Amino acid sequence: MSNTGNNIPSSKIDDELLTLVTSNVFADIKDKYICLIPDTWNLECGTKRVTYKDINRLMIENSISVSKSKSYYGENSSIETDAHIISLTINNGGKTMYKPLFMGEMKKQGTNDKRIKEGKKKQGQGNAAGDRVAKNYTISADFCYLCDRGFFPYNVFMYGCDFSENEITTTTKAKLQPFFGELNKLNPYFDTEIFWTRKGGSCFIQGDIYTYEQLYNICYKCCELGIQYYISKYQEI
Repeated sequence: MSNTGNNIPSSKIDDELLTLVTSNVFADIKDKYICLIPDTWNLECGTKRVTYKDINRLMIENSISVSKSKSYYGENSSIETDAHIISLTINNGGKTMYKPLFMGEMKKQGTNDKRIKEGKKKQGQGNAAGDRVAKNYTISADFCYLCDRGFFPYNVFMYGCDFSENEITTTTKAKLQPFFGELNKLNPYFDTEIFWTRKGGSCFIQGDIYTYEQLYNICYKCCELGIQYYISKYQEI
């Protein structure tokens, strides 16, 4: 593990922390795997944004109607992740393929812990789980599904008093589970047993803010599983 992230100042906001994690994981993953993957493959880390143009390009490459994608997303559709997207570029048979290994975002929800300390009444829980995640999940799912029909490295980290063990409601779980299935489990694969659904990715929920170590371990493992998945799939080593 890189040492640069062991002491995170408390002033660091969520996306800065997750960006630091992905930068360090990328460096460590590259150190380990750069000599183990074919010379025509490359590990990359940089962009945080997935746009309509990215999805449109993949649709064209996969012979899917451009007009269909335009009506479905709209030309201005995009998501901005909270972390660098770590990816693997594979050159196979004269074709270059882009394969995301990790996409991540963090969301904080809940202020009732502070309200109680201030002697105020509790408020109703918000809808981040069902509303804000849904759009990003859908676009990420289609983007990753177009990159590969099996691997889905989209990770959401939710925290705050609304997600503490005593506060999280069955309604919140009901909103999340149709997307991700089992919560608090690293699952970077699509479940395509039912032909019309693509459920997968990982959603982690807890009351306390995530530590550097927690995020690092999940990110590193996701990237490692992805590299192993593609090595096995393309059998070029």
